[in-house]
Amino acid sequence: MAVGEKLNIRDKIELLRTIGIRSALAAFGLIIVFTSNHLFDVLELSKNVNGYDHFVQVFGFLSISYSIVPIFLMVLLVYFSKMQIRPYISLRYGSTTAWVSSEMMLIGLLSVATVLAFVCICFLQSLLTLGFKGGWSEHAKNYYEYFEVFLNLHHPVQYIIVTVICTAFLLFVLGLIFFICFLKLRNIIASLVIVVLCWMFNNLVTIGKIGVLSPWLFTDHVDLFTYMYRHKISQSSFPYQIIIYWLVLTGVLIAICIRIAKTEDLIFGKENVHG
Repeated sequence: MAVGEKLNIRDKIELLRTIGIRSALAAFGLIIVFTSNHLFDVLELSKNVNGYDHFVQVFGFLSISYSIVPIFLMVLLVYFSKMQIRPYISLRYGSTTAWVSSEMMLIGLLSVATVLAFVCICFLQSLLTLGFKGGWSEHAKNYYEYFEVFLNLHHPVQYIIVTVICTAFLLFVLGLIFFICFLKLRNIIASLVIVVLCWMFNNLVTIGKIGVLSPWLFTDHVDLFTYMYRHKISQSSFPYQIIIYWLVLTGVLIAICIRIAKTEDLIFGKENVHG
């Protein structure tokens, strides 16, 4: 058992390297460009801003939709495009289930790595330009006047930590949807198109404020202010329950992946991998 575990760890490291240094640097460069653009936007808002405003901006609805998610999907696409050079590895796990579990773990690592890259760059930019003194800035208190009770009771660090966790869950969920489509269709581009359409649908529903659907979709469960407003959550207590949504959704998607692994033969190239 110990030997198998060591082998899996080596395989995971090997698979992560398939992303390539150039692709990682390209993604890192894009993150710097996007976060810098948001920093300039924050600096233009008011003199009464701080680093927390920068974090709220970077992990807001628009930034997640047009910066974080696209960069993650780019990384995911590069990763899965390497599938043709590593199908043999699944045989070394002994079963399809073990291989699928390893792939899901790697998708999770890519999700966390993407979010942490945004967090680290955003933190450095904020530290060097805005600082983090005083909790919620005067700008935030004026802009989010509706959430006055929440702002008075809860520190922005709480808000940022939970928002970052929800963003990581969002990327993981999109990655799992991509992986499920890939397992069923065996086609990277088709899988990407389905994920993009799914994400666009979420955005359109949120922007269109379709009350019947929006409370159940991704975009209502990342931005805490949107979540509290749409679900009429009390501002006196911190809405940690938002994480339950992601835990349930992630659990369902993981169960679907395992189900596919146990009930279907997965064929990649010349290899037939049995569950």
